[in-house]
Amino acid sequence: MRRVIGWRQQATASRPCKKRLWSQIVRAKVRAQAAALEVSGCNPRLVLALISRIRSGDPDNIEARAAQRYLREMFGRSFSRSTADNNVNNYLNYGYTVLRAAAARSIVAAGLHPSLSIHHKSGGDPLRLADDLMEPFRPAVDLVALDLQRKGAGPLDSASKRQLTAVLHADYATEGGVTTLSNALTKLSQSLAQVYLGERRDLSFPLSPIPLRSTGANCGNSF
Repeated sequence: MRRVIGWRQQATASRPCKKRLWSQIVRAKVRAQAAALEVSGCNPRLVLALISRIRSGDPDNIEARAAQRYLREMFGRSFSRSTADNNVNNYLNYGYTVLRAAAARSIVAAGLHPSLSIHHKSGGDPLRLADDLMEPFRPAVDLVALDLQRKGAGPLDSASKRQLTAVLHADYATEGGVTTLSNALTKLSQSLAQVYLGERRDLSFPLSPIPLRSTGANCGNSF
């Protein structure tokens, strides 16, 4: 019964509610990006400066502006996500696919419908909500991709796929103790269901914005 109620409340959530939730997601993502830059020895200053400018619904598109600054700082000034055949982009694409699937599983387990998004509007996509909820965890994948780049790894292969898939087991600090990224996604999805059911106002994010055992690596600008 809770599943049916969750879908109904999810489908009728107000625009102000969705705008508030999206700004929370963007803020968590940008904080994670800044933390990933810092642990990698890169300069997080330009990304950190954007956090205070995030408003309800992110009308200034800080999410995209921060991502542009962040990726270039981490992987190099010439880096672009539009480059089709690129080892780093292939690492990222695979890692994000793994992360998206985990987000979708957590959404369904929480009794929510993965196509009823908070922000993403890609037409006909059945996993739009997964695209929303995975955002704060993208930097965990980015750190693995950076480590592969630093070690001179070649094209995406079974070994690099294993490392990227293992990100789901990365440890995060939460109010309930240390847990994996997969469990953090589950808690985030459950908190969203609770918001829609009127049981809470804010989403539940880990206390640590990136995995606890993230290892330092030279940022892209030093290559």
